[in-house]
Amino acid sequence: MKHIRLLLLSLGLVISALSLGQEKITSDDSFLEGIRHYNIGDFKTAEKLLLDAIEKDPSNDAAFYYLGLDYYGLKEGDKAEIYLKKAQEADSSNFWYRIRLAQLYSETGRIEVALPLYENLIKDYPAKSSLYYEIIDLYTDSRQVDKALETLDKIESLRGKNEATGSARYELLNMQGKYEEAALFLEKFYNSYPSPRAAFILGDIYKSRYADTSAIKYYQQALTMDPSYSPAHYGLAEVYRIKRDMPPFFKNINLFLSNPLMSLRLKSNYMKEVVFNPSFVQNFKTRVDTMVTNIVNAHPGDSIALFLAGTYYLQTGRIEEGKAMYLECLQKYPNDMRANMEYISLLYYLREWKPLIGQTKSSLAAFPGDTSFTEILATAYWQDKQYNEAISVYRNMLKGIPKNSPKAAILYAAIGDLYHEMNQNKKAYSHYDKALKITPDYNPALNNYAYYLSEEGKNLKKAAQMSKKTIRSEPDNPTYLDTYAWILHLMGETQDAKGYLKHAMLYGGKESAVILDHYAEILFTLKEYDLAFIYWEQADKKDPLLGIAEKITLKKAELRK
Repeated sequence: MKHIRLLLLSLGLVISALSLGQEKITSDDSFLEGIRHYNIGDFKTAEKLLLDAIEKDPSNDAAFYYLGLDYYGLKEGDKAEIYLKKAQEADSSNFWYRIRLAQLYSETGRIEVALPLYENLIKDYPAKSSLYYEIIDLYTDSRQVDKALETLDKIESLRGKNEATGSARYELLNMQGKYEEAALFLEKFYNSYPSPRAAFILGDIYKSRYADTSAIKYYQQALTMDPSYSPAHYGLAEVYRIKRDMPPFFKNINLFLSNPLMSLRLKSNYMKEVVFNPSFVQNFKTRVDTMVTNIVNAHPGDSIALFLAGTYYLQTGRIEEGKAMYLECLQKYPNDMRANMEYISLLYYLREWKPLIGQTKSSLAAFPGDTSFTEILATAYWQDKQYNEAISVYRNMLKGIPKNSPKAAILYAAIGDLYHEMNQNKKAYSHYDKALKITPDYNPALNNYAYYLSEEGKNLKKAAQMSKKTIRSEPDNPTYLDTYAWILHLMGETQDAKGYLKHAMLYGGKESAVILDHYAEILFTLKEYDLAFIYWEQADKKDPLLGIAEKITLKKAELRK
């Protein structure tokens, strides 16, 4: 290399002209200073200096090389390729120029370009075993397994057999679908080159064949060679679990779960897929608690572990313990969207409206303008009966969207519902009108508007027209059917109303105390008294707070008269 001698110079000898500007800055000065900045990760400054070095000396092949590396650091792969190519063209005998260009192609997925470069390097440097390992990866990625095996033979002829070559051969044979040959090879290889990993793989092979005794033997051999080799504990645990031999299962699985070096995602998946089976938890709840605790202790503060534990506690009815895990995760990762949303969703599920309001405000501070959090805040205010605050949130949301958008219609309808809760029906109807002006077929607004008019006994004809639109578009919606039937009943069309409510009963109406009450009222009007009282009793069981029991007493008294 024409300029490699420069690398032997002390970077501290860069002349003071770089800072004082009193002497001419040479190509070598810029080159050495560029390397210094590259080495400390200051890629932008390195780029300027190396370009300056090349401008002053276009024959500086080392500057081309380092500029290529620098552009790779800047994640500008196209420029990295250009300058690494220039370095190789300037000095085609340089091993480092050639290998780095080949590695660039490999790392950017251009295997078909990288392979010929590696093959030529191996021809020129047959003793460099590292080249063989790298080209094996390329052959494997391109599914050229035969060539990978041939290359492995060359490695073993150069360096001899070892655990790495044995493991690689086993994997390559499996890739060819030669599973039995791979297993026989590994067992033979293990006898000459024993290792914990090979013993573990043999244990897995015998476990898959339900040869429990042999599987246990190899797992135990792995642990004899390395007592800390936790994958073998996992293998043993699975053998014992399948055999339903639970004491050694729990012993080994807890050793695996307690190891912080083992994959937390693997542990999490195992718990969800195998352990959190309802019958398993019911039979071994205390043991499962210990397993969960071991995971949390092995990975303190990790969100996966905390969510896993939190979900487990919630599913087993320990609400406070589960909530504490979700809250801990949020406190550790206050700017993580998932941590915020999971805790907020939990508070929503638990119907803890005041804590939900406070947390949603905090989350909005971390994610200002997030519409999902804003909508949750409005809902929390609504459920907490802070109606004015909910209206205020919805009005602020209206400011940020087009006036005639479908979203605006939804917000106007929500404000209408809130005004109805506040017994301000005039304002409620005004906002329903705004919603329907934008989206005339918006069923929630049509239904609520119609129903509230029927409650007041006003504009029943208008109410019926709106309600009929909803059942035309959703003919099996029990809520919409109930509204329309009730309006018909109020208009004296009780027989027709019965038909609609009977239909509602088939599509979930029996789950609503209000719908059951309406159906009973209609049946009573039609003098189907026995059936009416049956449905009123069902309504009373669904929601005792509706006062249905008192209504039954009054209706029975009415009949006696």
